[in-house]
Amino acid sequence: MANSPQALEKTISEEVDESAPRALEQSLHLLRAFDAAGVRYCHYKSNQHLLPALAGLTDLDILLDARHSREAQVVLGAAGYKRFDAKLAASYPAVEDYLGFDSQSGKLIHIHLYHRLLVGPPHLKSYQLQYQDGILDGRIRDDATGVYTTDPTQEMQLLLLRFTLKARWRDWLRERLGRPFFRGGALAEYRWLQERLDPNLLRRITEEQLGSRAGEMVESLTQQPPSTWALRGFKKRISSTLKRWSSYGALEALPTRLAREAQWLLSGLNRRHLRLSWSFRRANPTGGCIIAVLGPDGSGKSTIVQTLDKWLSWKLDVYPVYFGSGDGSASLVRLPLKFAKDLLSGQRRPKDGAPAVSGALGLQRRVSLVRAAWAIVLAWEKRAKLRRAVRARNRGMIVLCDRFPQTQVMGYNDGPLLAPWLESRSRFRKWLACWESEQYERAHACAPDLAIKLDVSSEVAISRKPEISPAESQRKRDALRKIHYGTTCQEIVIDSTQPLESVLLQVKTAVWKQL
Repeated sequence: MANSPQALEKTISEEVDESAPRALEQSLHLLRAFDAAGVRYCHYKSNQHLLPALAGLTDLDILLDARHSREAQVVLGAAGYKRFDAKLAASYPAVEDYLGFDSQSGKLIHIHLYHRLLVGPPHLKSYQLQYQDGILDGRIRDDATGVYTTDPTQEMQLLLLRFTLKARWRDWLRERLGRPFFRGGALAEYRWLQERLDPNLLRRITEEQLGSRAGEMVESLTQQPPSTWALRGFKKRISSTLKRWSSYGALEALPTRLAREAQWLLSGLNRRHLRLSWSFRRANPTGGCIIAVLGPDGSGKSTIVQTLDKWLSWKLDVYPVYFGSGDGSASLVRLPLKFAKDLLSGQRRPKDGAPAVSGALGLQRRVSLVRAAWAIVLAWEKRAKLRRAVRARNRGMIVLCDRFPQTQVMGYNDGPLLAPWLESRSRFRKWLACWESEQYERAHACAPDLAIKLDVSSEVAISRKPEISPAESQRKRDALRKIHYGTTCQEIVIDSTQPLESVLLQVKTAVWKQL
């Protein structure tokens, strides 16, 4: 039985099963707002997993009444959701991508907003069905959350239609080798719907929507999980009806699908291995951004950056950049120097009680040739990384920087290392120092859009990294306060001595506001 609208006020905390996912307040807030604005919608597929979707673990697939599309867009904006442009492999006509942010948990919510009902082969969705009004007329409210969902009988018909169009010859071959087409999550969804459907209603709506020949066969497909051969027979019966709703001609469909699949494969490779500065999935229509995470040793920079990368990469294109000179990535030119530096790191560590460094004049006047070579290679490497970071931002990506070059503090904290040579009598040394300084000035000119400064007390930093001396920790903490990137860069200081969950939530909130 359908619940009253007040059922939307329920939260998953009222469920008996405490191990079940908890619906996010931000997810329910949007759907309440749709109801209040008179927008007809339903979560139209995979309703067995409605709670995980509302909890931000999977996508929310929302089907709209096309006559309410503009009102829905206004409601989404007012509820704090942001639209992102999908690239070729993830882009379909009449489908929009929105992301929301739950301020209590820090989770992202991904919404596929369907203005039309699309189905089709993988990576193509080449048919735009014309009976979404019937699905919305028959929608029901979920008992636990009050969210509108597709009627199970309608959803079963859509499931069969979707898998009929997904089936390929290779699936038939796998089936012959003992691997059923319906398996895993698809089989669980089929069984879940099988228990809830109305066979008479299923046949009637199939005859009305897909033709009498399809109606005669559809009931047999619900007795047991159908084989690819049975789905092939069903496809023959609905092919003439589907042709009227096709988005592509016979000569267009195959090359279009192959191009989309190629980009999908490249997107996966890029996300897992290549990490190129190209956007393959979704980009911010208002433009990309550069986010820099700064902080002394022991402040948790690496943990924050890795967590942000995983959090954002769930649905967006992220380009990570390590601007430091330590354990992160290094160019092939710097690798030998890095290896030698690691061997001598114990001798180069600042001594406890050394005086604070406030600028070039506070540095040692003598710069060794090894240090000079290291500084030049490092500056060249930073310039190359910065160039790629700017390109990625210009292409709509989120550039996530562990550290960022600066010019306010010389000698460390990612600042120039050859500043003492700016006053050298040697023209060559002075030229090298000027060249290095120019590279860091470029970084200042291409300032990050958001700089997150992680502040940590010396005591806590040393407890996290015992190899740090108190004086060194305090110098870097003082230097962090002096670093600024101009009026175009928003800065936020976060006390990283707080529990990690609290720090992460503050960082995610700041990043979400920047997107």
